[in-house]
Amino acid sequence: NDDQHGLCAKRKLSSFPAFYVLADGKAVRYEAASDAAETSTTASSKAFSATSLLEFVRNKIPAEVHNVRTVSHARSFVASASATSSSSASSYGAGLLLFTKKFDSTLTMKALAYRFNGKVPVGEIRGLTSADSAILKEFSLTGAQLPALMMVCGGDDFAVHDIYKGDMSNTKAINKFVGQYMSKSRCKEMK
Repeated sequence: NDDQHGLCAKRKLSSFPAFYVLADGKAVRYEAASDAAETSTTASSKAFSATSLLEFVRNKIPAEVHNVRTVSHARSFVASASATSSSSASSYGAGLLLFTKKFDSTLTMKALAYRFNGKVPVGEIRGLTSADSAILKEFSLTGAQLPALMMVCGGDDFAVHDIYKGDMSNTKAINKFVGQYMSKSRCKEMK
């Protein structure tokens, strides 16, 4: 229809499929790999790789997910939450941490970091193994509970935390869970 033709003309689309990421008001087009090793199609055609498309989207979301590796990093991460948060965020410095065996940030965590940018810092403790028992113990977790999503309050006091118990793929529920900590009193109530 006319709307689609106008959009195609505006984006200078001459072939399909075409993927764009809209971030910070800018449209960035995904250019597929032309490497024949990535695809079973002919070397002269460009092919879309799910892996490269995912990496493209992950890299274009303008938000930082902090890589927290040690107990001292975790203390600094949570303590800095009050200093970087807006006036509506918790004055006790709530931060969101994902404890995971995976090594790469998920799109969900990147989206949460974007959604709560300047309000609640988002971090991951990635690549956890049984050798990381000290950091798990610090947060009262075991390897069997991974992945675990947790709000941590109060700077150096990790004793005040709340573990998300819902479906890890339900972004609406995760947003609601994190949103509770936008009140200055939420961490105070938990102490």
